[in-house]
Amino acid sequence: MRVLQLVNICVLLTMLVGFRWVAGKSWDVSLDQPTVWIELDEKLYADDGFGDKVDDLKGSLETLKDIPAEEQRTEIWKMILADFASVETSFLRLRLKPGQIDSIDAENDEIYDEAYAENHTIKIKVGSSRGAASGFASLTYDGAKIAGCTIVIAPRTLEDPQFYTHVLIHEIVHCLGFDHQQEDANSIMSYSNNSPGISLEERMAITHVYPLDPDFAKESPTFGMSCAPAE
Repeated sequence: MRVLQLVNICVLLTMLVGFRWVAGKSWDVSLDQPTVWIELDEKLYADDGFGDKVDDLKGSLETLKDIPAEEQRTEIWKMILADFASVETSFLRLRLKPGQIDSIDAENDEIYDEAYAENHTIKIKVGSSRGAASGFASLTYDGAKIAGCTIVIAPRTLEDPQFYTHVLIHEIVHCLGFDHQQEDANSIMSYSNNSPGISLEERMAITHVYPLDPDFAKESPTFGMSCAPAE
């Protein structure tokens, strides 16, 4: 299993030409303390659903068609958290702050620490966005570390489930320390992409900055010819 993981990381990093790491800064997290909390505006998990906008959904969001309206936003949050958790080569874990979505809170009650969360929380609000933007993320720093991030998304993003999911994930990736890029059109950080999930590009970036094994971060790309440890 370990050999397979190393092979996968080697392949990923040979393709590592796209992600933009903002100022080389990251959250102060570790294998022992891997959590960045997410605090939500209540509109983001409201039970009003998406109406007939779910009828034409395909791919990972297609299951929303069979879910009651009052559970649709909750289901999307489960998908978002599972998407980030599926990066098995990274120790980083995103969790919802307790007191928001009951079906998710139960998993987090026992590990939530208010003092720790003070400098390890992404706050997501619904409000006026900058210009015509659908959303934006503002990071705060404590020295070389990210100490907080606030995301503001425009009310119109709440109307369409695919757009809603895409904007949230895109801005969360910003909060993890990454910027836009255009080398990979499949990346959710590309201006031309409208997918509702993280791609190979983001998985590489998260693994590089928050690696489960320190050796993963020491690997360096060699333009597809091989993958060798960085000196």
